Amino acid sequence: MEALILSNVQINERYYKLSLKLPGPLHFVPGQFVMIKSYESFADPLLPRPFSIYKENHDATIEILYTVVGKGTELLSLCKEGGSINITGPLGNGFPLRPAERVASIFIVAGGIGVAPLVSLVERLRNMYEGKEILFFLGGRSKEDLLCVEEIGQSVSTLIIATNDGSEGMKGYVTHAFEEYLEKQYQNDDQLLVYACGPIPMLQKIMALTHNRTGEKYFSIESPMACGTGLCMGCAVETIDGGYYLTCKDGPVFQADRIKLKHF
Repeated sequence: MEALILSNVQINERYYKLSLKLPGPLHFVPGQFVMIKSYESFADPLLPRPFSIYKENHDATIEILYTVVGKGTELLSLCKEGGSINITGPLGNGFPLRPAERVASIFIVAGGIGVAPLVSLVERLRNMYEGKEILFFLGGRSKEDLLCVEEIGQSVSTLIIATNDGSEGMKGYVTHAFEEYLEKQYQNDDQLLVYACGPIPMLQKIMALTHNRTGEKYFSIESPMACGTGLCMGCAVETIDGGYYLTCKDGPVFQADRIKLKHF
């Protein structure tokens, strides 16, 4: 579909926020994504790029958070207000909104731009479980990588921040903060409900920390995609039984203990 660019602003040195007006509501599930390609770059690069949906507003507008990592996103950063853009979606499977009555707390862990699909998830969970404790662990290399801090803080019970360089919050990886909380505050027999999105090493560490704990864990996997619909089969993720899922079609959200987490 064709979308109107309402704004495309640089949030800080590394990150941008794109706001798009759609022909109608998108009705997405948190964790789903869209494929975006600007008309200005229709031939080169040829393929669209996948982006998590950060937010959908009531007036059929959506917002995308992104960082420049290559030619496609560089060209996207140059798109101007009032221009048009090609968008396909929503695509994939989002985060399951499981009944949380049996768990004392809901844990959400985000690393860097991995926060993008988790903001709308927090809002949905808060509306569903008004009295439930929601803990959000937000990490980045420095304070420049911490996005949506105030917005998240208004929706969660506890926001714990960690940066690699110590410029904001706890010094160290966000998984260190998560590990410390589990060791000091949570009993081994408590059921966990964990949602996470970020670099593969972060997800691997979360899996190791929660391996012997009961409950459910859902990870959103970041993977290169060419089509977004499963036709090219270029975003395969190995399952624990030796088979394969496609990130674009079967994911990008997976139950963590059903996949093998490897670098792409």
